[in-house]
Amino acid sequence: MHTPFFKDKIKKLITIRNVLLLALLATTCSLFRLSSLVGKREERIVIIPPTGNPYWIEKTKISEEYLQEMGLYLALFLVDRTPLDVDFKNMRLLEHVHTEHYHALKKALSEEGETIKKNDHAFHFIKQKAWIDPQKLTYTIRGLQRVYIPRNKKAAFIKEEEVSYILSFTVEEGRLFLKYIQKENHDEESD
Repeated sequence: MHTPFFKDKIKKLITIRNVLLLALLATTCSLFRLSSLVGKREERIVIIPPTGNPYWIEKTKISEEYLQEMGLYLALFLVDRTPLDVDFKNMRLLEHVHTEHYHALKKALSEEGETIKKNDHAFHFIKQKAWIDPQKLTYTIRGLQRVYIPRNKKAAFIKEEEVSYILSFTVEEGRLFLKYIQKENHDEESD
């Protein structure tokens, strides 16, 4: 007696169930697809400083502007040095060194710092040119380095030489790390 009525209701419920299962299956597939795409995609963080050019950072890549800014920032701690500030500047440089290269660079900077203190030399750098190599992740600054010693409350000029400092970097987990610093003396090349 009510059998056709219940059959129609059951058919309607089965149809609704099938449509909902199909929608659930489509949603599940799209969820897996989107999550796999998100896992492969790298985020790009864009930084717009109050002065200067904007730059960007990804997990394994950086913009040329960021390499330029970080190279200039770290070079400031490297080129002008006195016996009073050499330890402070070395600490600032070491904060940006990659862990693989930390001990070697710390040793080299400490030895240079001790030499500066022992000889009581002060270094002043006059920048002539600076450039980057984005493929090698290097920042090179070239200029005249003047050496002074204190004498009677005045700094006595000792010598001037043309040098280049090459700062080599690596990018890891969205951060730029210093690998090594190389100093090239150009006065010796011209002799």
